[in-house]
Amino acid sequence: MSSNTTLLPVYKNGSSSGFLNLLRKENNTWWGTRKWWIQTLIWIFITNSFIAFILWGIPLFDPSSQTTVNGSDVNELIKVFVQLEAFFATFGVMVLAQGLIVNEKKFGTAAWLLSNPVSRSSFITSKLFSHGWAMFIILIVVPSLVAYLQVALKAGTYFNPLPFIYATGVICLLLLFFLALALMLGTLFSSTGPVIGIPIALLIGMSILPQILGKLTPWLISILPSRLTELALMIVTGQSLPGDWYLPLISTGVLVVIFTVAAILRFAKDEF
Repeated sequence: MSSNTTLLPVYKNGSSSGFLNLLRKENNTWWGTRKWWIQTLIWIFITNSFIAFILWGIPLFDPSSQTTVNGSDVNELIKVFVQLEAFFATFGVMVLAQGLIVNEKKFGTAAWLLSNPVSRSSFITSKLFSHGWAMFIILIVVPSLVAYLQVALKAGTYFNPLPFIYATGVICLLLLFFLALALMLGTLFSSTGPVIGIPIALLIGMSILPQILGKLTPWLISILPSRLTELALMIVTGQSLPGDWYLPLISTGVLVVIFTVAAILRFAKDEF
């Protein structure tokens, strides 16, 4: 072998080019700063404070009140938590995701990143994976664990966590839907107003639509992503699931894929 062989750099081209580097960059915005523990404390307080007040606050003001919880109380408390988590965490994703694309375009970060050997599809998918994972841990997993431990400690026993885990998993899919929607909207608009305003309007619309079209188009109501909250509540309270329980799971998953592909295609047309 010749001793003066020259090593040449090899560049990987294609749709996944630069994905791992971008993934590390996006992960670092959460786990490499104080953002992760600050956001964790915020969402623990938002989603758990009501249950904490019922379990620990009321007995402080009224010692004669019930100090233990039974099986029905456990179901009711967990149901309340899942409702609060679905509501607040959905808005949390909207707020946290509104500037993921828009701000990078506005401040020139996107143009600088794309001047490196990275693909535009990697730019979008790295944000979906990294921020989706971080929001799943911070908005769902940790607050849910705190709620479970609160109720179990008060009940004096560790109740079956599987229905609780399944329910929070369903809510996670709902959050992924709004994250993918925010990424797509970020490629379409140059300000954060529409990126957060349209999901809020959509959420309100999905809550009203069953009352308007429930009898006319029941098939449409059965596939709405907002039905995931209803499904999560049925799971966590042990109710019998309807025959079409899987439809909102499939439709929401399909919409996540559509939004992601649309974001990639639209972002590919942007000029920097």
